[in-house]
Amino acid sequence: VPECILRSPKPVVAAFLRALYDCDGYAGPHGVILATSSERMGEVVQQLLLNFGVLSTRKLKKDGCWHVRTQGASVKAFGEQIGFGF
Repeated sequence: VPECILRSPKPVVAAFLRALYDCDGYAGPHGVILATSSERMGEVVQQLLLNFGVLSTRKLKKDGCWHVRTQGASVKAFGEQIGFGF
């Protein structure tokens, strides 16, 4: 995540996360999931989500990809504050 995004106001961070989830995210019965091959990217995204009050978990999958998963009440918070652009 570029340093300028980390220092940006919430609307800019939300737009960045929205674009990221549009490219590498999924929403379905298992919640909202972002897949990334970068452990660090998963950590930073998780921290950014927390700034919006969105709780998530991070798990390494068998294929070597990290999943940042949002479930429960945090899915609603994600949808209201970040959402998908498509």
